[in-house]
Amino acid sequence: MHWQRLQARVEKQQLSRIESVLTLAGATAISLLDAKDQPLLEPAPGTTPVWDHLVIEALFPPHYDLGGFSKTLEQFGAHTIRINTLQQQDWVAHSEALDQPQRFGSHLWVVPETQPPGRAMLEDERRVEVFMVPGLAFGSGLHPTTALCLEWLDGNPPRNKKLLDFGCGSGILGIAGLKLGARAASLVDIDTQAVAASRHNAERNQVLQRSWIGTPDELPEADFDVLIANILANPLRELAERFAQLVVRGGDVVLTGLLDNQAAALVDTYDPWFSDWLTARRDGWLRLHGKRSSHS
Repeated sequence: MHWQRLQARVEKQQLSRIESVLTLAGATAISLLDAKDQPLLEPAPGTTPVWDHLVIEALFPPHYDLGGFSKTLEQFGAHTIRINTLQQQDWVAHSEALDQPQRFGSHLWVVPETQPPGRAMLEDERRVEVFMVPGLAFGSGLHPTTALCLEWLDGNPPRNKKLLDFGCGSGILGIAGLKLGARAASLVDIDTQAVAASRHNAERNQVLQRSWIGTPDELPEADFDVLIANILANPLRELAERFAQLVVRGGDVVLTGLLDNQAAALVDTYDPWFSDWLTARRDGWLRLHGKRSSHS
């Protein structure tokens, strides 16, 4: 069976009306995507954050006349409307992925918090589980930049090390580091909702006692063995010198949230303090891993 998928750009203030129109028209499923690369952090309890500029995506049965319906949507403020077909199994797989445990690397799993622990321990006695609220790409591990960081942590477990998760969002990376053996972790974000969500998730994963969680301005002076920053290219450039002050000589810095064409300029910015760069890519996104130099 071929489903019809309609995608349209909308502004935040138009979202409620357009969602209602799609629902009344018989949309089988509705999802939201970021239209302008704006990071969306894990929500505070009881809140539902959305981006300022969105792509709304709706699934319709094959017989529905979406060509005529798109003109109705335009009257409600939707624009750049696209319609294509989608195999049923592709849509089901995408929808169900949010509610299923996801593996990153060899032994690290992100598990919806509603599921019981140890679901597959018999299959992998070294399985490490991080429990998170499913549904938000940046908080669940499904976003490529988060996945790249989780895979790096799985391949480089920070055992007995101090870790800094800068721009922590849901706290998923810092929590994963703690579950992989970090001695302590600091989870930092400029958004107070992210700070609250990270604290909730750290408590849910029983690592709160080994965590410091707060805003960058509150971060105590400390030396970190591993610094992970899953933010965007511009703030990464601005933070280069501060990151150099926070990472011990020989320590690791892992940077994501940038595209291929932004990597060279970012490496140039970090080169006075970091070297031995390694890269990894996923779906157009890039991860940089460097070592803190001993001579600067």
